[in-house]
Amino acid sequence: MKKIILIIFLLIILQILSAIDFRDCNWGFSMRKVRQTEKAEFFAETEEFLVYRDSVATFEATVIYYFIDDSLVEGIYLIEPEHLLFNDYICDFFTLRELLIRKYDEPLDDTDVSEYMLEEDLDNKIGKAIAKGEKSLQCKWRLEKSFLALTLDSTDFKMEIRILYMDNNFVDEILRIQDEKELKGL
Repeated sequence: MKKIILIIFLLIILQILSAIDFRDCNWGFSMRKVRQTEKAEFFAETEEFLVYRDSVATFEATVIYYFIDDSLVEGIYLIEPEHLLFNDYICDFFTLRELLIRKYDEPLDDTDVSEYMLEEDLDNKIGKAIAKGEKSLQCKWRLEKSFLALTLDSTDFKMEIRILYMDNNFVDEILRIQDEKELKGL
């Protein structure tokens, strides 16, 4: 009888843990609920965003929660390590990629990503191309309730790595809103 209760208890815990969408939050949480749940250092808040400082997989990160109509629809880890060599950012990208593969399995899409890039790039050409904004690296996963993308790109030689989680039900809406903001005033 004790074994049955223990098994049921473990199944319930596994179900609860597998239901988490981003950090300790689920899609649809209100800002208030995310504030209550998040344990990291608070950094900033707007009508649409909550921003925290924390670490992810040993990398210092800015954690961004994005809301539409007070409903959590997107979470982002913004990782901006400081390196002297551009290819060191690529190494960080591959470290995170391998961790995500261990957690979520192989990506749905690996745009221009090769594990042998750095071995072939002795002149740091790939890192320089990313720093100039001429190239980016991205891997994408489609999970049960989320779309996930790992990206390495650059703006004005400022390299950044992002891990983006989006509620599958809001991907089109999020992209439409982002396009509207980018095109505003043109």
